[in-house]
Amino acid sequence: MIVCGVVYAAFWQNGLDAISLWFMQQQFSFSSSWQLVTPSFIHYTPLHLITNLAVWWILCQRLKRYNQWFLLLLFVVSAATSNLSQWLVTGPEFGGLSGVNYALLGYLLIGFQLTKDEEFKVDPLLIGLLLLMIPLGFSELMGKYANFAHLGGLIVGGLFATIQFAVFKKQ
Repeated sequence: MIVCGVVYAAFWQNGLDAISLWFMQQQFSFSSSWQLVTPSFIHYTPLHLITNLAVWWILCQRLKRYNQWFLLLLFVVSAATSNLSQWLVTGPEFGGLSGVNYALLGYLLIGFQLTKDEEFKVDPLLIGLLLLMIPLGFSELMGKYANFAHLGGLIVGGLFATIQFAVFKKQ
């Protein structure tokens, strides 16, 4: 949350030039692979930042029993895969934590289905709102969204839970 705030403050004070290294590049190279994660810290408006951080906070609260290393792994894997999904389709000019948020949602939805653990249960209203944002995002009725990051995140989060709970059966 702090990194998102610092990156937003730099953007707000100095514009896109201040955060240009946080964007993925036109051409991917191994030396810039860290930029698979950095777009997750970029937000363009206060509403964009606050909404993404609030959803992240709400969904992370469902994962209280997991240690910080698990959450960091889930963050890095979901940020990299959701950002790569978006980059492959639209190029490098996007940002936001929503791909990670959708990964958390996918993880919690599948985790609940596989374990029936109440800790994974998410408010149905939040689920509906987030899932509704996917077709709305593709319709562009409310502006442009990182739709492929959302889908990529949802899929990778679901796969993460499936591997953990169905393949390894680890609670």
